[in-house]
Formats: sequence, C-alpha cells, structure tokens
Amino acid sequence: MNLTYYPPQLSREFNLNLETFYFLQQVAFRLGKIKLFGGARYQIATTKVTFERILDIPGVDPWEIKKRLGGAGPVLFLDYRDHIFTPNQGLFLKGDYTYFATWLGGDLNFHMGSFNGNWYANP
Repeated sequence: MNLTYYPPQLSREFNLNLETFYFLQQVAFRLGKIKLFGGARYQIATTKVTFERILDIPGVDPWEIKKRLGGAGPVLFLDYRDHIFTPNQGLFLKGDYTYFATWLGGDLNFHMGSFNGNWYANP
C-alpha cells in the first residue's frame, strides 16, 4: 500500500509504503451440548514500512522498518446466532489470549488479550 501524508508544518507531502503478510490458523471444537467452542490459534505477521526522509539528503536511502510477530494462544467463544454469515438474531461472545514470542517466529515478546460480543436483533 502506498500512502501520502500531508503534515501541516511542512509544505510538501511525505510518502510511505507498507508491505504486509498475515497468516492466521485457528481450530475450535464444540464443548458439551451448549454452543460453546474452545480451541487454539497461531498467527504470524510480517510488516515492512519504507518511507522517504522529510529532508532530502543526497546519498541517503529511504528509512525502512521491518517487524515480524508470531503468537499462539487459546480462544473461547459462545455462538447463538441464527446464521454465521448474515445473522438476523442471536448472540456471539468471543474471548482470546495470545502470547507473542521470538520462539513463535516473531521479533518481540508480549501478551495480548481481547473480548468482544455482538447481539443481533431483528426488529
């Protein structure tokens, strides 16, 4: 993706380029008779950001930042929607935790968790 930023304090634009690869693999199984699912997932992402310098200096290449993230963790969700693609009514709750580490293919070590929910109602 090529982007152009127009800073208010400069009289010219600032160009940058994003190159990204993202892969996510998740497996989940139904737990019991209710619609509760649990499983695990692995994700990896690589991003390269190249941007020109604000000051043009002859002989100096553009700045470049490369990062790679690799993480794995559990996922748990409750799915009472009437349809997974175009729900009209129901409830969907999802919680997950991901541990990102160098031994999982990344450059950094950190933790991330999230919880979200959607309620669908047909008036």
